[in-house]
Amino acid sequence: MSTVPIPENVFDVVVIGGGPAGLTAGLYAARADMKTLCIEGGSTVSQIAVTDLVENYPGIEEIGGSELVDRIILVQDGFDPVDKSTPMKRQAYMLNLVLQVCDTPLAFDSFEELQPYYTRLINALRQMNYQPFESADFKKYESDLEGILEERRDN
Repeated sequence: MSTVPIPENVFDVVVIGGGPAGLTAGLYAARADMKTLCIEGGSTVSQIAVTDLVENYPGIEEIGGSELVDRIILVQDGFDPVDKSTPMKRQAYMLNLVLQVCDTPLAFDSFEELQPYYTRLINALRQMNYQPFESADFKKYESDLEGILEERRDN
């Protein structure tokens, strides 16, 4: 077995596991302004994200696993230096855009088409969020998003 030297003082906290406890630990470490690394096992998503029902999570009687992960990530984002300094105009724009996407009637021929379609949709929104507001790249991803919506728009 080989070893790799780990630089000191890179992270204040390392959380092992991306389930509810690990995500909560990462959230509280971020709130405390600690440099935090969360490590999840061998999959790209935590098991909690694909769990239909989580019962008795502190403060929540029952909730879907992916919704719980979304809530934890949204709360954590409030402590992110970039998100904290995002102008209200951009926040309002992105919120309204997401609401418009949610209100868009879409048509699918089969259930199997949903996951890859929504993955593309979410990725376009995510890429917009990484770009300077109203920049050329921001507008490119906005155009991509509109094209993705047009593919399935149910008129």
